Amino acid sequence: MFARWCNFLLGLWLVVAPAIFSYAALAPRRVDVWTGIAVAFITVLAAAVPRLRLFSAAVGLWLVAAPFIFHYADHRAALRNDVFVGFAIVAFSLIPVGPRHTFEDTAEQPRGV
Repeated sequence: MFARWCNFLLGLWLVVAPAIFSYAALAPRRVDVWTGIAVAFITVLAAAVPRLRLFSAAVGLWLVAAPFIFHYADHRAALRNDVFVGFAIVAFSLIPVGPRHTFEDTAEQPRGV
């Protein structure tokens, strides 16, 4: 679940990053805001349907490619942010949710009883 929260926070980061880094061009602002909304939304859905996390990985790869597709790779802040956050989203998306443990699972059981 930790990885899902990280992806959700990365999605929110993408929404506010254009304002923090003062992107001059319109393309990186649009890409980051819409991609951030998509990542946050998919992450919330993935809490109920874990396989949807793979869509987050696809969106992360899209984010890595977007500076080159929309020709804003010369904007260093946008490029670095998109590539770094895109790869982080992919990495967190590929972490499966492990089995849930309860206190009863880890409590030591008496032997021979």
